Amino acid sequence: MNSSNPGAAPPVTLEPTAPPPREVFRADRPSGLETTGASAAIDHAAELVTHVGAETPLTLGLFGAAGAGKSQAVERLLSRAQALAANAAGLGSGTPFLSRLVVARISACELEGEPATAIAASVHAALSADARAYGAFARSAAQSATDPLTASRAANRQLDETRRQLDSERRALEDLDARRARLGDTLLYDSAGSGVDAYARSNRTAIEARLRRFGFTGDAIANYKDLVRDVGENHGFAGRVQVFFRSLWMFPGQARLIVWAIILFLLAWGAGVAQTTSAVWLPSLRGLSEQMQPVADWLAGHLDWFSVLRQAAIVIACLCLLTNLWRAVRFVGLLTRGARLLRGDVEIRRRDLDGQIAHQTRRVDALASDMDAHARSAAEAEQRASLSAQAGPGGTPDQFLTQIAADSGSRPARAFLDAVEASMSQGASQAPQRIFVVLDDLDGLPPE
Repeated sequence: MNSSNPGAAPPVTLEPTAPPPREVFRADRPSGLETTGASAAIDHAAELVTHVGAETPLTLGLFGAAGAGKSQAVERLLSRAQALAANAAGLGSGTPFLSRLVVARISACELEGEPATAIAASVHAALSADARAYGAFARSAAQSATDPLTASRAANRQLDETRRQLDSERRALEDLDARRARLGDTLLYDSAGSGVDAYARSNRTAIEARLRRFGFTGDAIANYKDLVRDVGENHGFAGRVQVFFRSLWMFPGQARLIVWAIILFLLAWGAGVAQTTSAVWLPSLRGLSEQMQPVADWLAGHLDWFSVLRQAAIVIACLCLLTNLWRAVRFVGLLTRGARLLRGDVEIRRRDLDGQIAHQTRRVDALASDMDAHARSAAEAEQRASLSAQAGPGGTPDQFLTQIAADSGSRPARAFLDAVEASMSQGASQAPQRIFVVLDDLDGLPPE
């Protein structure tokens, strides 16, 4: 622009313009899903929900921050799924989508107590909303769940089942106690890999020789295990001393040595007496007959032999006693070795059995507590059934919710849902083909 031209227009000054204001809030407008590109994904999810080939149970989750459009996406999903179901109902068998679809909506902010109660109430309300299609089905399922007679029968069945389980667990506990009581015999005679069995079989020759000296015949391993069991029953030092003294004289081989020692001591005593009293009995022996005189003369000339005989008898008798004592020591050592091995095996197995018994005891106690609770529930159900004058529960959602909420647990609600599931799985003509439960408003719950 030339400022020297008199006919020119005055110059225009351009002021800088302010930037457009930023959005601080985005409304859930219908165009929101298109702008975020989520519309196609939601339509695919709706087809998945209503498709005949979709395997259930199926869980879908929509995640996003507050104001991201989750509620709008849920509405789009529901409207699309219901449209597909309505279209399938009109086309009959010419579509891969289900025609009988029921939508049950639950607000997370309204959940209190047992979740099953809220789900059952929502499903019942959704079924009752279309009374012409599913009203009879909803009333039948509610009747099976909250009818006093049905509840009483179900409570008694549960009590009987718990009692059978308790009896079975008690028998298992008794079996464990019995196994613990006969643990020693089991390890000795029925466990091929026990320490005692391995030791006895690896030293079979030595064990058999020692047992034979003690007068044992038959299977050496079985005899050794019997003796180890007897030793194992005598615990402590006093028990070992008792076993040692028993091994000195109770067994035939040991008793025979003691008998020979007694005979030899008597012989030594007799030889000593004969030597000291020779002046008395030699004249008497000569006076018996002429044939005895040479014998008496020979004995008179060999009186010193009585001293030798006496000493020899004493030595042999002492050797018999020492042999008896040595064999007893070795025999007791053999048995105590087996007893130690047995105690080690028993301690290991007993710790394992004690753990099993403790676990089984807890199971029995828990089942006993459950049986007491089921017994009380059955008694209460029988009392309600006997005092109830109603023919059955009301068909409206409010009445149904009141009845299932009156129970302290969630048994009626779960029974209702089980009845609905059973009828649907059987393909009942009055039952829906699929129930779509929508849980919304999770943002309103506390973080925990």
